Amino acid sequence: MPTLRDVARKAGVSVSTVSHVFNGYRDIPVVTRKKVWEAARELDYHPNAFARNLVSRRSHLLGLVVPGRAGMRHPFLYAVICGVAEEIAGTGFGLTLSVAEEVDHSWREEVNRWKEQRFEGLIAMGFAEDHPVAKAIIESGIPAMLVDTILEGPRVSWVKSNDTEGAAAAVRHLLSLGHRRIAYIHGLGGQICQERLDGYRLALSEAGIPFDPQLVEVADFTKPGGYKAMNRILSRTIPTAVFAASDMMAFGAMECLRDRGLRLPDDMAVVGFDDIDAASHVTPALTTVRQFGDRMGREAARTLLDFLDGRIDKPHSTLVRTELVIRRSCGYSSKSRSIASGLSVQDTAAAE
Repeated sequence: MPTLRDVARKAGVSVSTVSHVFNGYRDIPVVTRKKVWEAARELDYHPNAFARNLVSRRSHLLGLVVPGRAGMRHPFLYAVICGVAEEIAGTGFGLTLSVAEEVDHSWREEVNRWKEQRFEGLIAMGFAEDHPVAKAIIESGIPAMLVDTILEGPRVSWVKSNDTEGAAAAVRHLLSLGHRRIAYIHGLGGQICQERLDGYRLALSEAGIPFDPQLVEVADFTKPGGYKAMNRILSRTIPTAVFAASDMMAFGAMECLRDRGLRLPDDMAVVGFDDIDAASHVTPALTTVRQFGDRMGREAARTLLDFLDGRIDKPHSTLVRTELVIRRSCGYSSKSRSIASGLSVQDTAAAE
């Protein structure tokens, strides 16, 4: 049966270091902690978690808060979750899922659970700033990291994409192809939705094109929502291109356009936002703004751990760049390419 000394030998550290790692002391670097936990796993050594938590007076639990079961199924949020899990692995912290449904008010039970189970930190994603769960996070006093939500608090940090620049890049691309009547399917609620709308308007303004509200519709980030929004736009005006604030809404718009007998991209160009896996597999392959969900998840987890371990002592904000991935839905070329702010164009995939 492996011992503490065996773990120390395999990890190449002292027994006292292993003891400090297992007991949750904050004086051990993250790299060393991961090395110790990896050695423990390889040796099948299991420290007594209950005794460890009693000694350290810590729960070693982090809550991963998602906006309902539907939110868990969204491909972008799934990428964020994978990034969080990857960064947390080997740190000695456990990750507990907290599904906060607003419809049946079960989110209140989740907030109580955060306190009852003594979560040391929270990572929350996909909540609008005025969502009751976002407000409950601030009021709880639990150190938190928000993904795609911008809120201020003494123990709250956030990470998000540069949504304004990402949206502007998408519209600039359509403008460069000669489009002037560009529709926009706008997401519901939250700062990120406003910033993507700001990016759309910024690019139009740069080109001297006035904003036309007849070309804008609101949807709920789903494929059916994108379909209905596109239908409403077409019922009152005819654009030559459409930019959607998510890939799922773009897929709905594409289906609607086909049902109307329009050819893509000959009659209508389409651009999305997210670059979920399906974007490269639809026909035509979707030009879209790539968000780095896994990178955002890792950054969220890393920042929260740094705060809990005292390496940072005040809120921290991170803006992650986006990339425009050019595929066939705008009729640009037979190859998939990506453009990041300040970077040159480069091939990123074989011909579709």
